Amino acid sequence: MKTLYGAALALAVTFTAKAAIIGFEEDLTDGAFDAPNWVQFAGDGEFVDGGFLMENPLENKGSFDGMRAVIEGNGDFTTTIEIQDLDVGSVHPEDILSRNNLALTYYSDSLFKELRLHTHGSLFEYEGKWFLSASGIEISDVISPAPQGATSRLQIKYRTSPPTIEYFYDADIADGEPALSYGPVEIAEFVDDSLLIELVLGASNRATADSRNRASGLLKLFSVTSDESPVGDFNEDGIVDVIDLELLTSHLRSSGSDLSFDIDRNEIVDAADREYWVHEVSGTFFGDSNLDGEFNSEDLVAVFQAAEYEDSNALNSTWAEGDWNGDGDFTSRDLVLAFQDAGYEQGPRVGAAVPEQSPFVATLFGIMALAARRRKICLSQ
Repeated sequence: MKTLYGAALALAVTFTAKAAIIGFEEDLTDGAFDAPNWVQFAGDGEFVDGGFLMENPLENKGSFDGMRAVIEGNGDFTTTIEIQDLDVGSVHPEDILSRNNLALTYYSDSLFKELRLHTHGSLFEYEGKWFLSASGIEISDVISPAPQGATSRLQIKYRTSPPTIEYFYDADIADGEPALSYGPVEIAEFVDDSLLIELVLGASNRATADSRNRASGLLKLFSVTSDESPVGDFNEDGIVDVIDLELLTSHLRSSGSDLSFDIDRNEIVDAADREYWVHEVSGTFFGDSNLDGEFNSEDLVAVFQAAEYEDSNALNSTWAEGDWNGDGDFTSRDLVLAFQDAGYEQGPRVGAAVPEQSPFVATLFGIMALAARRRKICLSQ
């Protein structure tokens, strides 16, 4: 194991800061392994009936099927497996060393955690039961086997702040009953740049002649999903929108230094992060008041209809009302910034070359500014 894992780590990319997990979702109903860094390293399972069938009747030294994936990154993530007709057999109570099991395990230099289902044969009252255990959990459960025909789910969730692990087992994902959950358990921070995840389903050795050891199931899903919030999603609602831009703007106006706003990753929170949010995260231009990806006449109409251009109320404007430079007001400085960004009527920013500002745009800018100033004079009379 250590040799194989060391070889896997040697191929990984080194990260200088926390990076989102590069995950995968392997839907095994299509009869293939498609995800990168994903292999079957043991056993003779086969694709059948919309999944990957793993069957392990007991042999002299035991038998097991093993699946392995190497993933890169070290941010928040969730590992999920779903297995139909899961069976980890039964163990004769006299054979206390038998362990038929399904185990989901992480291996790294900083992290070793495991969620394991196996039969429990140490006491008569546990005959025919399953034993659910997990690293860091003081009390493990003896549970009833999954219902025949059901699809069961095992999950492990890792969170970086604070570093914790949480475990879940759902015997039947279709019955509407909540999953058994354990944790969160505080652990050492996962700081490596890759992780080895293994799934093993197997029947153990040392069984007596009259025991019925077996381990089988139809693997339907094996996934690793990143749970990091999108870049620029400061309120962590899973959506990058104008609310996040206003949070960043407010933080900059207060001279804040919270590095969670440092989205250009230079360890400084400044106006460059706001520019990065507009150009790279939102993929648009300064002046795009409705954040639809384009700066055009609709945006200009909207901000002038808001009627806050060079008004007498300080700090009353938002991005949608023309405050594009982030100082809290809609003034000529915002128009200068927007037209210098040279995106007016150029369509979406992504993949498009941005031409120099045209004379037409400059003229339009002058007309708008003059009209707005005349309006201000009229209102003051």
